Amino acid sequence: MRAKKMTDQYLTSQLADLLGFEYFEQEAPPHNFVIKREDGSSDFFIPCSEYNHVKELEDKALEADQIGYQAHLTYATGHSYHEGLTYDTAEAMLRATPRQRAEAAYMTLKDLQVGQEGEGNQRTVEVTLTNAGYKEHELKFEEKGEIEVENKLTLWYNIEKRDAIIESVKANIQKRYGFSDGEFVSIGGGFKFLFDDETNGEISITFIEEKGNLKVTVEGTWPWEVIEVYNHCLPQSAEEDPA
Repeated sequence: MRAKKMTDQYLTSQLADLLGFEYFEQEAPPHNFVIKREDGSSDFFIPCSEYNHVKELEDKALEADQIGYQAHLTYATGHSYHEGLTYDTAEAMLRATPRQRAEAAYMTLKDLQVGQEGEGNQRTVEVTLTNAGYKEHELKFEEKGEIEVENKLTLWYNIEKRDAIIESVKANIQKRYGFSDGEFVSIGGGFKFLFDDETNGEISITFIEEKGNLKVTVEGTWPWEVIEVYNHCLPQSAEEDPA
């Protein structure tokens, strides 16, 4: 997903993940994030609005890829990547807000993560997911160059709640990632959308009646994006379980 479209909360969570922080989001407004450091201490982590918090991200991004961070900060401040370093882009970078700096740091660190994972290499990822303590799913992904096998996860629901489930899934996607109805494309049994135009990651979600229950499947280009949408956008309460 493009960093510009992310909510502050979602971008903050993604940055915390990239830096390897343990964290939690406070329940009370303004829902600040608290991170736990290696020495056991805890700190607020508010990089999208606090300069002193985003500086740590900038240092990490610059240490990892100075040229990449400069290019992404140029883009985050409203310029195009091909403009390079000019008086205008230099001024824009100097005046960049914490949010713009956080976006640039995210794109820089994300680029390195994708590069290290090696999109063209064969690898297998096995994941066990536990949902609300009542159901476990085992998932196996295999990648060989271009993806040749399906990356998907499925949950089952009471068929009588089909309309409510579809509405809930769409609302969760819109709230968490900032998508609009117009970005959902209808497909047989569900809809699809471009989750991340930087990785060209597409997600499709289908709602199919099978054996008297509702089978909801999340399928996508990249396994980590499938897991992200599955964990955060499908209702995962035992009240919805058909069992």
